[in-house]
Amino acid sequence: MKKILIADDEEILRKIYSDRLTFEGYLVETAADGQEAIDKIASVSPDLILLDILMPKVSGLQVLEFLAANPKLKTIPVIVLSNVANDENIKKALSLGARDYLLKTNFSPNEIISKIKELTDATVLRTYRISPRDSYGDVIKLSQDYPFLNFYKCPHCGANVVFELRADSTSPDSHQFVARAVCDSCQTRL
Repeated sequence: MKKILIADDEEILRKIYSDRLTFEGYLVETAADGQEAIDKIASVSPDLILLDILMPKVSGLQVLEFLAANPKLKTIPVIVLSNVANDENIKKALSLGARDYLLKTNFSPNEIISKIKELTDATVLRTYRISPRDSYGDVIKLSQDYPFLNFYKCPHCGANVVFELRADSTSPDSHQFVARAVCDSCQTRL
C-alpha cells in the first residue's frame, strides 16, 4: 500500500484529502506544519508528499530544500498544493524537485487525487526477469567469477535461478539497473 504524507496547516484540507486518499486505498499521514512534515518524512518514508507552501515553523519551500539536500529523500515525488501563486515560489519549488505546483482554488479534490495516482503509479519500479542461457556470451565466465551463483543453480533447492533487474531508484535519470539472482522455486535471493 502506498503511503502519502499530507503537510498543510489547514485542518479541513488535511481531513478532506486524508479521508479521500484512505478511501482510495492509500495509507495517509498528516502534518500541520513544516517541522512536523520533516519529522514524519524520516519516520514514515512516504511514497508521495502533498505539500503546502505557507506553514508555521518551517515553510514548504524549506521542506523541499531539506528533501533536495538528502540523496535518499530527493526522489520522493512532491505535489505542492498552495494558495500562493507567485512565479518566484513556483519556480523555486519546481527547481527544488517538486513534480507539480497546483493552486488550491484551481483544482478540485478529484483532480488532485488523479495527479497523486499518476505520480504514485509512475513510481512503481518495474522488475525484469532474465534467465541466463548456458554457453551464451559471458554466462559461464560470470558464474566462475562469482561462485555464489553456483552455475545458476539455487544452493537451497537446486532449481535454476534467474536475474531480477530493477531500475536504479537512487538515480532515476541514469540508465542503470540493480541486479540480483533469484530462485523462482524457493524464492531465495542470492
